[in-house]
Amino acid sequence: MKETTLKNPNQTRVSERIAYGVFFLGQGFIYSMISRYLMIYLTDYVHISTAIVTVLLTASKFWDAVNDTLFGVVVDKVRFKSGNRFRPWLNLSTLILPVGTILLFAVPGGAAQGVKATWAVAAYLIWDLLYTMCDVPIFSLVTTMTNNIRERGNIYTIAGIGGAIATALTSLFLVQIFDRVGFLYTAITVSALGLLFMRPIVHLAKERHRPTEKEREQNATLRDMWVYVKGNKYLRYFIVYRLISGSTFISVLTYFTKHCLNDIRFETTIMLVAIPFSAVLYLCAPLLMKRFNKISIYRVCMVLVILAYGTLYFVGYESKWLMVALLVCALDAAIIPSILMSAIPADCVEYGCYKTGIRKEGITFAMQSFTNKFCSSVATALAGVLLMLIGYDSESGAMMNEAQQAGLFAGMCWFPIVGQLIGLPLLFKYKLRDRDVQIMADVNEGKLPREEAERLFAGRYD
Repeated sequence: MKETTLKNPNQTRVSERIAYGVFFLGQGFIYSMISRYLMIYLTDYVHISTAIVTVLLTASKFWDAVNDTLFGVVVDKVRFKSGNRFRPWLNLSTLILPVGTILLFAVPGGAAQGVKATWAVAAYLIWDLLYTMCDVPIFSLVTTMTNNIRERGNIYTIAGIGGAIATALTSLFLVQIFDRVGFLYTAITVSALGLLFMRPIVHLAKERHRPTEKEREQNATLRDMWVYVKGNKYLRYFIVYRLISGSTFISVLTYFTKHCLNDIRFETTIMLVAIPFSAVLYLCAPLLMKRFNKISIYRVCMVLVILAYGTLYFVGYESKWLMVALLVCALDAAIIPSILMSAIPADCVEYGCYKTGIRKEGITFAMQSFTNKFCSSVATALAGVLLMLIGYDSESGAMMNEAQQAGLFAGMCWFPIVGQLIGLPLLFKYKLRDRDVQIMADVNEGKLPREEAERLFAGRYD
């Protein structure tokens, strides 16, 4: 039984797996533009003050806390006539998310500060809701496509490859495009590509594993969410770790290349060096996950991130190519963890169902979606705080002086280090092992008695 539980054949078709990866290529175009370039668009191109942008992006997270949580409950509660739980949401959200993206980069630059700030706030809140409607169902979908833990991991790896390609392409070309034609036309192009690549999964994915009759009768409420999260300690450990560590990866690379290296397009050069190594890591990811537990890989990669950023700070950026090598090491060390950020919550779904009898994919991935967006926005807010601390004046459009450049570089290196050092103890408290998760999945589907599972587990799960 120990071997057969991990050697089930693939349950999904090749076309489904490809469409899933292609979806993240399209979504990645949109997300990368927002996470990497929204702040510099609002400060350096629309010339909204750094303080206003920082407050705007930070305050918007209160809305995130509401809409992500409630939408997770809605996804778990709503039942469509087709019997599908997640594809109908994707059918709607993939059509309207691109529109919200365009609105976000259509702020009238010549208007008064109050008008520009109001437009930015309203557009961001709309975009954020639309992204949640897209993000929660796509991650949850895999749990209904297959119950094979290893196959789920491979599908998430394919998704990671799609997202990585999107990140690489946006890093290579978006700076070049918006530097020539402006952000609005860039957003229109990105949104059109996003729509094109996100749509196939709506038509190709098949939800094979429907909720049991008992699960259908459960009403998803906020109390259910509390009971579920309370009984799922490994989900708590991972989410809190991500909230701490992910929030400190501040988004200042574009500012760094523009103000410290005096060449905003040098960001493209950095990514050209990083991409080949990223590709190798993505190709190796399935082999690594086959041989080692996901959480062990995650820990090693995060320790490497700390070492790379620490070395970068003490070496400095006077030697440009040594700086590039160390920065690429830091960026690429986070590649495989970016895949596992989706696979680990899927494992927590099985553990939560095994321990509490409650299966809540929607709540789990709503929490993940909230965590990802919270981390991205807090990182952006911290970048804004850093810019204010070094005295950067975005409204004047002036370049930074030497003291400001030094402060920006120090923050870029030390924020990720501190976040990881604080968060890593939680990551080491996470004890789920891949083989045991597969056994839990078999118990949850009634394929294996609980007593037999307890005997087969490699460790104890209180």
